[in-house]
Amino acid sequence: MTERASERDPDWDVLTRVAEGDVESFGVLVERHQKRLIRLCERMLGDPEEARDVVQEVFLKAFRKAGGFRPRGR
Repeated sequence: MTERASERDPDWDVLTRVAEGDVESFGVLVERHQKRLIRLCERMLGDPEEARDVVQEVFLKAFRKAGGFRPRGR
């Protein structure tokens, strides 16, 4: 039995909308994941300001490349 990706991961549909150019949906992804990513980067880097900079770069890169996202697979 296979399960659709959108049923397993609530972000799947949001990612699809982002790929279609929906800026507000990208904001949803940032809100959902920003704090967790900052905490992870703070642990890895040991510097809260550096962690925030890295996370900002990650989101900028994701936004720039979002149009190339092709939902497939699981």
